[in-house]
Amino acid sequence: MRPDYLTLREELSLFRNLQSTVHSGDETVRLTDLPFENYVELTSRFREDFCRYVYEHRNEIHPKFNKPWKDIHTIAQWGITDDALRGLMRDLGYREVHFGNHGMFVDLPAFENHAFVFKRDSRS
Repeated sequence: MRPDYLTLREELSLFRNLQSTVHSGDETVRLTDLPFENYVELTSRFREDFCRYVYEHRNEIHPKFNKPWKDIHTIAQWGITDDALRGLMRDLGYREVHFGNHGMFVDLPAFENHAFVFKRDSRS
């Protein structure tokens, strides 16, 4: 069979595609550690009641996900910068081969929608 599945799988395993919502600020920030008003200012007032509940219980264990409420995937947890993401991927042995800026993320001025493709760096 062409292409050989194992060869194709090996080649594809060298790449990591990331579609990321990145924080346009100067540094990465743990959003759920911010005061509540700062959190909703950055992330919007959409689902404000739910986010307020999360904040009030943020260190309690979520009954379904078995981790603190502030760590559940249904709320914005981190504001990660491009530089932080690129540094992490570099530390993991990848180099950037593509970047695309797709503009503001859902009417949130503090976040942008970026696409990255990283390739495992054979030099590392």
